[in-house]
Amino acid sequence: MSPTNFNLLFGLIFLYSFFEFFLKRVVWGASDSNIKVQSVVLFLLLGIGTLGMTGIKLQAGLSLFALLYIAAEVLQHRIIAAKHTRFQLEIFIAKQFFFVALLYVLFRVVGPLSVHPWYAALEQWIVGSSQSLHGWMKGHALMIAAVLATYLFMVDGGTRIVRGVLAKFPGLLQRALKSMKHGTKGEEKAEEREQENAGEWIGVLERIITLSFVLTDSYTAIAFALTAKSIARFKELNNKDFAEYYLLGTSTSVATALLAGMILKIILTNVAG
Repeated sequence: MSPTNFNLLFGLIFLYSFFEFFLKRVVWGASDSNIKVQSVVLFLLLGIGTLGMTGIKLQAGLSLFALLYIAAEVLQHRIIAAKHTRFQLEIFIAKQFFFVALLYVLFRVVGPLSVHPWYAALEQWIVGSSQSLHGWMKGHALMIAAVLATYLFMVDGGTRIVRGVLAKFPGLLQRALKSMKHGTKGEEKAEEREQENAGEWIGVLERIITLSFVLTDSYTAIAFALTAKSIARFKELNNKDFAEYYLLGTSTSVATALLAGMILKIILTNVAG
């Protein structure tokens, strides 16, 4: 694979991460709604990312990618997930590996890419006043893309992993939610949604903080962060069902951030080397 193809591949993986793990959650919320619109947005994002590249094969490949994304979303949310809710985790992981591998195969098939002259001139004009910044960006583009993609994964990717693990224990989840219910039926449902939403965003912050500590080798600080979170939940932890639910969710969330951070450090070491 040529250097241009390799750099562009990393850039598109970042754009895919931005769409899959951040944009979908912020704009659409439920990942199984507006699948066609989401696929068009994904195609436009990838198209913008390859705007300055030549090659009809590349555009055809991105169109195929978007069509396969539609098929995968329909298959996942309307056929498989509806019947096999306990396999959400495996389905999610398989989907991400499939699409990253598909991008890699795409760039192997399309052959060497070149930059349009107008794009090179535009890039030069934009960064012409700051050659040092331009040089630094070119030398660290892969590292920046890898770091940003990993942080984006912490937002919704980590949330889906935690959900997938908890879905394997439906009885525990129901007992934990039941133990926290108070008031009328309508109030209980509203409270349940509010608690789930708050818990997910607390988990997002937890993973982002943990990932930052891993990248800075501040492993001791992770223990302090977990201790602070446990103190905030001290009263609820007296409830056995909630304690098990809390420990399972928190352990999965932190383990996801730790593993992602370690993989990212390996990638950064190899890229820098």
